[in-house]
Amino acid sequence: MSDSARSTSSNNKQAAPSRFTPVLPFNIGHPASHTIVLPSASPDSPVQTISYTPTLVSHHIGSALYRSYSFPHPSQSVLQAFYPTFSLPTASTSSAAPPPTTSSYPTSSTSFGPFQPPSPAPWTDDPLPLPSVPTASLPASPPSLSPTLVVFLSDSTGIAYPTSGGSIPFHVPFRLSHGICLRTGHGLLLQASDGGVWEMKTPGEELKPVKFKGGRSIQVGDVVAEAASDGGSSSPHIIVSTNGEEGKIAIWHYTMPSDEDKNDNGKDDKKKASVKGKEKEAAPSSSSASTEVPIGRGKRKRSSITGSGAPSSSNSAGDRSTRRTSLASTSMSIPPSSSELLDVLGETMTMKRTGSAQSQASALSQADRRGSVTRNELSITMDRMVLGAGSGAGEMEREPAELGPQSIEREDDEDAMVLECISEDVACDVALTSWDVFQNLKACIVDSRGINSVLAVHIPKLSYILFFQLAISGTQFHVKPMAHSPALAMTHTLYTRPSIQDLVYVDLEGNWHGATLNTKFEIPAPELKGKKVVHLDGDGKGAIVMTGEDGKRWITSTRKREDDVGQKVLEALAVVLGSEQFRKVFWDAESLGWEKAVEKLFGVVDEEERMDTEAEADDPWTAFLKATEDKSSRDPLLAALSPAFKSIKLKAVPVKRSVEREALEPALMSLHLLAEELKLKRDTMKDWSLVANVVKRMAAAIGELGWKDWYERATGSSADVVGEMPSTTSKLPRTPPDLLATFTGILSNRGSKAAPGPLKTFDIRETTRLYSMNASASYYYGYMPRLTITPTLLRIFLRLGTSESASSFAKAQAAVMMLTRLGWTKDDVESLNWAVRMPLREGLRVAQGETGEWPVAAYKLVGRKDLERMSENSGKKEEPTKKPQIQTARLAIDAICTLGRDGKGPMNAQVTPTTIAPTIPKATRFNEDRRLEEVARMLQYEEPVTVTAGERTLDQLTPQVQQSILNSLSNRTLALPVGYAIFHYQARDSPPTESVPVPRINTSARILPMPSPVALIDKEIREGTSSTSDRMEWPEFHSGVAAALQLQSRPEGFDSSQISFNKPNDLDSKHAGFLMGLGLMGRISSMVFNQAFEYLKMKHDPTSIGLLLGLAVTYIGTGDPKVTSLLSVHLAALHPPNSSPLNVSGITQAAGLVGVGLLYLGTARRTLADTMVKELCSIKVTSIEDPAACREAYALSAGFAFGMIMLGKGTDSSATTGEVSMLRTFRSLILGENNHPLPGATPTFDITDVNITSSGATLAIGLMYLRTQRQEVADMLEIPDTPRRLDYVRSDLLLLRTLARSLVMWEGISPSKAWVESHVPAFITEALGGASTGSSSRTFDGDLDVARWNIIAGACFAMGLKFAGTAVAEAHASLIHYLDRLTRAAYVKAATVQGKIKRTAIRACLSVVAVSLSLVMAGTGEINVLRRLRVAHGHFSEGVTYGTHLASHMALGMLFVGSGHYTLGTSNAAVAALLIAFFPSFPASPTENRAHLQAFRHLWTLAVEPRCLKVRDVDTGEPTFLPIRLRLLDPPPTTNVPLPPGTTPTLRAKQLVAPTLIPEIRLIDSIQIDSPRYWPFTLHLSNASHLRSFLETHTLQVKRRTGHLSYAQDPRGIKSIFTRSKSETGSSVFDFGETGRTLARVGGGGGGGLREFVGAFTDDAGAIAAVEYLTQRKGPDAGQPSEWEAFVGSVLLECLTRDKREIVAVYLEIYKAYLDIKLSTNLGVGSGGHTGRKLEDLVFVLDFYRRGVFKTLFGRTKMKSSSSGSLREPLVQTPLVAHVERKLDELREDLLQRQAVHDSVRSHTRDGTWPSDKELAEKVAVVLKLEDAPSLEISGEIKSLVLSSRMGKEDAELALGETGRRLEKLSGVPAWKGGWTTMAVESWLGA
Repeated sequence: MSDSARSTSSNNKQAAPSRFTPVLPFNIGHPASHTIVLPSASPDSPVQTISYTPTLVSHHIGSALYRSYSFPHPSQSVLQAFYPTFSLPTASTSSAAPPPTTSSYPTSSTSFGPFQPPSPAPWTDDPLPLPSVPTASLPASPPSLSPTLVVFLSDSTGIAYPTSGGSIPFHVPFRLSHGICLRTGHGLLLQASDGGVWEMKTPGEELKPVKFKGGRSIQVGDVVAEAASDGGSSSPHIIVSTNGEEGKIAIWHYTMPSDEDKNDNGKDDKKKASVKGKEKEAAPSSSSASTEVPIGRGKRKRSSITGSGAPSSSNSAGDRSTRRTSLASTSMSIPPSSSELLDVLGETMTMKRTGSAQSQASALSQADRRGSVTRNELSITMDRMVLGAGSGAGEMEREPAELGPQSIEREDDEDAMVLECISEDVACDVALTSWDVFQNLKACIVDSRGINSVLAVHIPKLSYILFFQLAISGTQFHVKPMAHSPALAMTHTLYTRPSIQDLVYVDLEGNWHGATLNTKFEIPAPELKGKKVVHLDGDGKGAIVMTGEDGKRWITSTRKREDDVGQKVLEALAVVLGSEQFRKVFWDAESLGWEKAVEKLFGVVDEEERMDTEAEADDPWTAFLKATEDKSSRDPLLAALSPAFKSIKLKAVPVKRSVEREALEPALMSLHLLAEELKLKRDTMKDWSLVANVVKRMAAAIGELGWKDWYERATGSSADVVGEMPSTTSKLPRTPPDLLATFTGILSNRGSKAAPGPLKTFDIRETTRLYSMNASASYYYGYMPRLTITPTLLRIFLRLGTSESASSFAKAQAAVMMLTRLGWTKDDVESLNWAVRMPLREGLRVAQGETGEWPVAAYKLVGRKDLERMSENSGKKEEPTKKPQIQTARLAIDAICTLGRDGKGPMNAQVTPTTIAPTIPKATRFNEDRRLEEVARMLQYEEPVTVTAGERTLDQLTPQVQQSILNSLSNRTLALPVGYAIFHYQARDSPPTESVPVPRINTSARILPMPSPVALIDKEIREGTSSTSDRMEWPEFHSGVAAALQLQSRPEGFDSSQISFNKPNDLDSKHAGFLMGLGLMGRISSMVFNQAFEYLKMKHDPTSIGLLLGLAVTYIGTGDPKVTSLLSVHLAALHPPNSSPLNVSGITQAAGLVGVGLLYLGTARRTLADTMVKELCSIKVTSIEDPAACREAYALSAGFAFGMIMLGKGTDSSATTGEVSMLRTFRSLILGENNHPLPGATPTFDITDVNITSSGATLAIGLMYLRTQRQEVADMLEIPDTPRRLDYVRSDLLLLRTLARSLVMWEGISPSKAWVESHVPAFITEALGGASTGSSSRTFDGDLDVARWNIIAGACFAMGLKFAGTAVAEAHASLIHYLDRLTRAAYVKAATVQGKIKRTAIRACLSVVAVSLSLVMAGTGEINVLRRLRVAHGHFSEGVTYGTHLASHMALGMLFVGSGHYTLGTSNAAVAALLIAFFPSFPASPTENRAHLQAFRHLWTLAVEPRCLKVRDVDTGEPTFLPIRLRLLDPPPTTNVPLPPGTTPTLRAKQLVAPTLIPEIRLIDSIQIDSPRYWPFTLHLSNASHLRSFLETHTLQVKRRTGHLSYAQDPRGIKSIFTRSKSETGSSVFDFGETGRTLARVGGGGGGGLREFVGAFTDDAGAIAAVEYLTQRKGPDAGQPSEWEAFVGSVLLECLTRDKREIVAVYLEIYKAYLDIKLSTNLGVGSGGHTGRKLEDLVFVLDFYRRGVFKTLFGRTKMKSSSSGSLREPLVQTPLVAHVERKLDELREDLLQRQAVHDSVRSHTRDGTWPSDKELAEKVAVVLKLEDAPSLEISGEIKSLVLSSRMGKEDAELALGETGRRLEKLSGVPAWKGGWTTMAVESWLGA
């Protein structure tokens, strides 16, 4: 550094006070280890470091070790370690889908219902599978940022350790020389030992070569370093490299592919939405035709391209053609003042150039494509790099051109990173002593402000720093060298500014310095006790790690500025002062304080230095009036005023200032606007007072008399001495803009019409332009606006005041939407000054009661937590939470305790809601009785049961009798798990880390009168026979299914590792059932293919069946190819011809057929459907039945599979080609006709066995033609009409034909007994007439009776399917009628074999009717059905088979499915699932699977719907009872009959009490909360978002109104506050407690009544605590409340009864403001110097309510349900507003009675004299404010008018009164009152 440079630098050095915290040792890692300090997200984040040695890598958070990794192997030593943040694509994760279900849905295009989850991804083991469907229409998920520890090893390998856990090894195809971390999300830049430079975007991904544009590419031996910065949008992406051969430094700008830019834009958009009213202020020269685009990662302005023939910016993702990206000029040019300060740090360095131009780099936007480059692309890229390097000379001979950041053409390699040279000829002017002179190069970017920043490059070997200025102007990067300074170490940190980084460095002597763009300053060094610092490193947010010569480390951090107001003042001044002026103010503020700095700026000297001289003005008011001539020309009143002021003498004091007055005017305006903004915050009273007093003194210093007077009134302080005479050329308005007055004018819809607009008036930059002030800007704190709240509130109030809509709700909604868009929350509103937020509170109150379709943030803003929860759509399980306390109410309670009594603090007693209210019943299903406990007792099978032995004595209970009873009882016990699974469906919440227990079936029982249980003894096993354990096989299978179905759906799902965790060593039936249960819940999709293969290769039938059916249900209706192949392996029918025999059991093949049907449900896949028909036709008559083949079950499964594939497709012509031939085939399979050749028929002697095929074919036809109303198809399923024909049909087939006919003729099913009887042929009815009438005189044929009951059972089953889950009363009555008749017939004694056969058949029909009845009443828990099923449960005698118990327990479980929280749907798929699950053929024993597989009994899960409507109190999180009103479509919509166009369905209302089951979703139009105890809202299920939210949670979130108790606490509504008389409640605030205290004295009441009353209707702990405090008086006055206590009591009651608890704080603010004003004016205490501010707030609120503003805006509310409007009550009661106004008038009159005050007011009115005594000045300020006295300017002009007109006193008073009314009407701001008019006239014209 030259001498001249040192001299220049020393003149600009500033001394800064130390901001370092005490130094602490920082012991991390080994002293010899290499340590990296990681960037921090915020100043409050702990410092994180990465330290590594050749054998160890450590990650520390603070000084604590977070994790470490050792590498002991010598061949794998650590080369380097990094901690980059990679930008990874977000995985498409979603919460765990609910179990598959097939409920009804309003549309006819689908077989599934609204609760059907989306299909899972195709089943595959590929970790990155290709999507099976195009996803171009889906929104792309934003990439996630993943911090990752990356370690490079010496053997060309590396390992990445993500923070989420695990490790990712990868290979490096070169030996690493050096690497650097790029910006967040940009990965790593790697430098190979051979000189190549590569980019690592994500670990494990192929490395990509970096492209170079301009300059010499990085070679072997070059040192590369990224310029560390704050990572903000304004910091360019800079990399510095060295040229060791020539001793030069190159500066590069790097760009990433365009996908990152898009992500940044998305983030910036979100950030913009979250800024609360903050408008990003452009630089001084803004362009209206520009839009923001990123520069690297920063923001730039891009002007729109018009008329240039430029291609559209919208490129398709697949466009591979050459693209050219451009960046137009930015509107943010370099401030003029910055160019003058470039040489402030010393002598500029010369740039050695090659050729005539300096080459500069350009940036590329990122590409849309993401992925690895191919080998061909890689070689092409390398070829281009070689060719580019070889043509460097030619490039330099071109014409000089400035390369823009995005002026490069890229062809195919759009995904590559580009390094563009900005400057490469920076000579270091040093003698190279070794090649490693540039080792450990370090670079930092500091002072980034918009387009300007400083680049500092430190060369440790040379011990100096190079400084450069970086600027972006238009499309060019400007790099200008500034200086170099000797330094041992440097780092970047937050030092002088809270968000912009400064450079901190240590010189050769150990002194500490700081540097910015235009300033170099000294810093007091941290106390290190003589230790020399050789290295600095920081996190960029204030923390600095120092390393000494011995390797020891210390840490310190920079303190934040303690005075927030000083920071705000400096930020405001930085917008209007030039760089040189602001720099002086800044350093004066650092050393002297901000107040002294501002005084020095304005030239205010100390009191003892003021010269007591007087200067007379010739005629100052004449000049003043001349300056307002333009105003007089616009205002007829002012134009009539004549300049008749008498000359007055002003005391002027000379000032010392070095700044011209023209520069001080914008500074004064900026400080005033800051002071006005400080009025808006709740906790800035003290800050406002400080700034306001400074502004007052500064206004006096520059002679702004109007400003001086305005602030003297506002602060109530004594007069200041005028510094100079008023300037005739002042560009300031004569009085400062009044923000609260502007608010009043806007809200009255008058002030907003005035020009200029308020948005410009109260914006610092716009105001200076508006008044043509000479203001330059340093933007030392960046370009963000300094005022944030003011513009937001102006916009809100403008929206309220200027809205043309007459609806209060429309105005309120507009304000709410604007606040939401600006990112404001309820806490932001609460942080405002209490007076300012009252108009907002009124608007929010209007919006709160009548909401619309809003975002979640809007509901949160208006306090509708119920609607907020409903709209969040999170789908998470809601846990009960404690009732939170409202913050404002908590503050109000504290204020009560503080203001109420001196010397007493808050109560010590702990008051909780649990100690207030007694135990109340929980709002759950069936809470009034114990029916759930009884059902749980009947269905449990883990514990021994207790039964009675009848009349047997203990001696008669021999072991043989005991075993006989237990054997009969075991049939019931073994049938329990299926019903248990239905009852406990999704009832258990099991953590994913625990194993799932499968209940063990306990067959032992206690037989009364025996004292203890007896176990069932297995019979001896004969050789060659099956073991007794086979009897437990399928019951244990059902138990395993039940264990899985109990589990609730969890967001994290159930992965394959958990399946393996629950797998036993040896496969058993329990685990087989568990697998099926997981599949039924949709949780088996995570199983890998190999895992499934391991299960299936064991050939364990239950496991194979459970897994195949589970996979089919998981992928139901998807036709997944992997699952298809797995099912096909087990089906010989799907094998190629002449395949080898299949070694698979018959029941497994039958399950495979149903699995195919489920997998292709409703797809109408004819190939598979024809295969199923062929399988039915292949069932031939045989003389020897093979039980293992399960031919009947196989045939039935084939029929099921055909019916599910062709489900409801009977009217689809494309699906029913060749329908006639197909129907003939089915007729042959059903009726046995042989006149039609069957598919695949063999010789004629192979006859199809109709006895086996008829059941499957009948149901196949019924499912295919479901709901089709095809009469000809129904006629094919004929019921014999003659006794002869009846002899050829089995009775059970009659049941199935009746059922199938009803399925086809679905619309004809009626819930009546007449419809059921209509199916019975006439000859049967005639023959059994006596039986139907109950007559026993006639005998009848038992076969006919069995036939009749089977037909009736089939009709009942069809009725149960159609009305499943509806609880239709007619269906219930009909079915229970037949149930009772069958019960009587089924349990009669049978003495003959024929009688026993008939009894068995009737019991089978009884089981079908019981099941049908439970389907209709599913989930209702109807008590009459329960009683009958309980009786059936008690029958376990001889003749009651396992199947009978199975049916009754399934019916019992279905009656309480999911403990009453679920019910059934009636969609096509639901009907099919219920038909298969409740197929009316129940097994005789637990081992039987002959006719129907027992595993199919669990397919009912596909028809389950969670239609239990629950209501939860949003504050307490507890469920609650609540009346709701459903609007149902009438008539109900049908699946295949749409409404005519233009037809609107009629609605009917239905009242229910939640929690309750509701009808099907397709039938509901809306759900209304219509209770006076809760806030109302309507959930419209026709709205997609409402429907989605309800389907996910099935819960309504409600908010209870204050003053009411819940229905559980107060069922009859007798405890509500509204049931008390008005005289008892006294719930209106009329005054400050005077009336309440008087009434208490007259009535003799005390606080006990208040305490008892409040405690009787609320459990609000805060309200009760306040009442307890207020009523704990002791002594003689214990029964008489004070005025304060009476006031607070009435406030509490009013706010609680009117549900406005948050207004308690407002009432207390009003009381406290009035009390402070009264005490201050009477006693001179209690105000703290803030009397003027408090009075201004109070008057603002009074004006809002008393001048019609409230009535105009919110006074009339038109509710949606009402055609006429109604008057709305204000939050602050009108009587209290009038009372406060009267009190203030009394205070004003009292003050004017005092002579000193009266004389001072008259003196001020006459000649503007302000009192010099502080107490008197405060009283005068109060009087002037209460009189709404005009400003000094208006007062003087009115005085001139009065004197010139020579009016008398009365005429003058009349004229002034009329003038004041006109001005108020014109401006909306209150004009002067009559009291001021009288005083003014008397002072001007004499008494």
